[in-house]
Amino acid sequence: MEVAPGGTIVVADPYQTRLTAMAPNGDFIKTTLLKVWIADFSCGPEGMIIAGCPDSESSEYRVGTLDLETGRITGFFSQAAYWPARFQDKKMTYDFPYLVRWALSSTNKLFVGSAVDYEISVMNLRGDLEFKFKKDRERIPVQGEMLKKITSRPLMGPNPYMNNPYYPVFESLVIDERDRVWIQHYQPKLADRTNQETLYDVFSPEGMFLFETRIPGHIYSKLVFKNGFIYALKKADSGYPKAVRLKLEE
Repeated sequence: MEVAPGGTIVVADPYQTRLTAMAPNGDFIKTTLLKVWIADFSCGPEGMIIAGCPDSESSEYRVGTLDLETGRITGFFSQAAYWPARFQDKKMTYDFPYLVRWALSSTNKLFVGSAVDYEISVMNLRGDLEFKFKKDRERIPVQGEMLKKITSRPLMGPNPYMNNPYYPVFESLVIDERDRVWIQHYQPKLADRTNQETLYDVFSPEGMFLFETRIPGHIYSKLVFKNGFIYALKKADSGYPKAVRLKLEE
């Protein structure tokens, strides 16, 4: 769900491919049926919806504007999508590195990138590329038991990372209240391990690297910035999620 700039609450139901809009007091406004499966979305200016969705016809993952009349998306950014997207068992989860992450700034700039490479594209809402920025990050190859499981499975599609898999170069991308870009380091997901800390690279709105910061504990949700605080879900020692509020000391 998202809250639009005017206060309207917008809720996505991906499995029924629809968006529902409600007034701030919860009164129903309308439901829009879609032609795409929305993975994530953000409310832009003047009722615009920016969405990320897989396109089964082109085998791409696209980020762009959602036409609420036709229920289709006009893509700004696309990344080839292959099957399978991840492997998971009782001990560990492996994400193939072509996941796409994006966020919309307060100045309506779209920051978007694929975790294949640590390069972020910055676009306006017409879809024009304004600039890119990147950071050198060495790819970490998958090893051990997970490597054996991936390479021993029959090929389920034209996946270029099946034979030489490596981890994504980042996990999430969010923007704080000062329009700084926070990119979370990817950490392998093991069922029996709770990460002691979660690392982030922070960039200026112009793409200049500012600093690296660490949040104690295993953060597994996107960060939410509000009124000078950071909100997130953290994995507690019990294994259950814990909602936390954090204060950034600068």
